[in-house]
Amino acid sequence: MLNRRKSLTGFTLIELLVVVSIIGLLAGIVLVSVRTARNKAKDVSIQSNLANMRAAGEMYADANSPNGYAGFCTNTGTYGGQRMITAANDQSGLTRCGNASGGWAACARMVQNTSNAWCVDSDGSSRGITNAVCANLANTAVSCP
Repeated sequence: MLNRRKSLTGFTLIELLVVVSIIGLLAGIVLVSVRTARNKAKDVSIQSNLANMRAAGEMYADANSPNGYAGFCTNTGTYGGQRMITAANDQSGLTRCGNASGGWAACARMVQNTSNAWCVDSDGSSRGITNAVCANLANTAVSCP
């Protein structure tokens, strides 16, 4: 009679498949969590870019006296809002900015929840609005709706 010993270091095919499937399941869960965190980070970046527009707007209005904020949204100069609008637009894909001599308002769609948007204006307002309201922001808007 043959004396067969079972190897203590060997794994069966079933055991290996179970381990691989568990690792795949855990990797899938981690990828979903990373995507959510990345989208939240993009939303914070959008809000930050729009918040930075307030300081730039005040400097633009001081340098552009007596015309105030006229042309702020499209100005690419040192204090112009166009760079921050472009940065927010790169994250969200939808950004609007309106200005007149008396003020300006800008909004951008959020990434995590695309039905929401963030709006800031020259009056110091900074708040969430709906994406539909942001999409209809006029080129002459001077405050968040």
